[in-house]
Amino acid sequence: MNTHSAMPLNKPLEDSRYRAGQGVLGSLGDSRVKAEEVGTKGSIEYDNSAHKPELRILGAGISGLLTGFWLKESGQPFVIIEREHRVGGLLGTHKLRGGLVEQAANGFIWSPALQYLCDRLGLKICAPRKEAGARYLVRDGRAQRMPLNFIEIFNFLYRFSVSGKRDFSSMADFGHHAMGKVALEQLLAPALSGIYGARPDELSFGALLPALQRQLDRQPWLPRAVWRWMRGDEANRRFYARFEDRGLEAEYKKRRIRGTCSFEGGMQTLLSELERHLSEHLVFGRDAASEPPPSPENPVVCCLPAYESLRCLRAWPGIPEALKTHLDSVRYLNMISCTVQLSTDSLKAFRPGFGCLIPETEGFNYLGVLFNSSIFPGRSPAADEHSFTGILRDDEGRWGNASEDSLATALVEDIQRLFGRGSKSKDVLKASAVYRWKQGIPLYSPGLHQGHSAMDALLREHVPGLQLFGNYTGQLSIRGMAAAAAESFFQR
Repeated sequence: MNTHSAMPLNKPLEDSRYRAGQGVLGSLGDSRVKAEEVGTKGSIEYDNSAHKPELRILGAGISGLLTGFWLKESGQPFVIIEREHRVGGLLGTHKLRGGLVEQAANGFIWSPALQYLCDRLGLKICAPRKEAGARYLVRDGRAQRMPLNFIEIFNFLYRFSVSGKRDFSSMADFGHHAMGKVALEQLLAPALSGIYGARPDELSFGALLPALQRQLDRQPWLPRAVWRWMRGDEANRRFYARFEDRGLEAEYKKRRIRGTCSFEGGMQTLLSELERHLSEHLVFGRDAASEPPPSPENPVVCCLPAYESLRCLRAWPGIPEALKTHLDSVRYLNMISCTVQLSTDSLKAFRPGFGCLIPETEGFNYLGVLFNSSIFPGRSPAADEHSFTGILRDDEGRWGNASEDSLATALVEDIQRLFGRGSKSKDVLKASAVYRWKQGIPLYSPGLHQGHSAMDALLREHVPGLQLFGNYTGQLSIRGMAAAAAESFFQR
């Protein structure tokens, strides 16, 4: 088997205990940035007359970098403390035989907060190819645009149209009530496993779809609530509201990009530019747990995963045991990402698109497959090769000790099962790259969602100089994290 090692771009990004995330819990008291005036589009003015203590950001993952960006915009003194000698956490882009490979997220959904950030950094957002609009789900071993038949679609729409308000604890609860068994199994379950690595019964409805939950609280009829939820984005409206010049909103709406976005050089482009932009504030090689405890005079934003945040809290005096218990209960999923490069003639009937989601009941090895070379340019090293990335959840440890060759072979088998074996049978696999995350992404369970309000109350009452901001405190998306970072430091 002819395989090549993936070479990192700019900085080596190996497996990291630091993860990206979003959502902000806690309060920094008087040290919170106060936006007194918003000027013309593209610029923000703040009142810097009052003394502001230097704020410590613990962790230079994507959450720490975005927090640092908005603090720098505000003029707030701060330092970013990172134990490793690199930035980015889970995110990173590598080169594999001239093609690009993402070790985690392959892109982000456009938002005005991210557009503003990219404009300030001088970055050009790369739109997906038109062919990436096609998305597939597997049923009976075949990749299909719509896996439901006519009767199943009619039953799904009827069930959805008559659904009224109900308190949904889990996504499975929502799916059974609003979609029915078949649609739940063939549409919702594979979508959730492909994005969050979890089954519908493991995931909280309120945590994954908080804006829809708020609409349901106002409007009991589900179709109308969904329509209002899809019409507007609350986070986008709040961002635009910070600017007095309404021309910014009109301009950004014209520049809005549909679908998943990235950069010509991959997600590493964003990390590298943020590192350059924040270079004077970055301190590498310091352990967050050895830092002095937070206080209103020495505020801290802890941008670490729950288990690393817990290590810090155990080292600091005066932290409530209940807060430590909540952090200790956060469960992370063991994830594996495998990218393979194949010759085009190794597949009989490949169909371009964004990717394919696979229900567990289909018996494939992987939860889903991304068609990298169909999404963005430069992901495949040659025109006669395809690049694919498969995602595995490995809580049972079946693949824990598997070699890279075994993981790559399993992914190739899945892909050829989907599109058939082509005319070429030898040297099909040109190269592969595997990234393992034993504590990759948090499980957004109903328990974790309920714990957010409890952690927030404990922080505000007992540790007013500390905020928690990580991949367990809100949505997992980079878009949501960017909005949360901006909102936290835009607030008066």
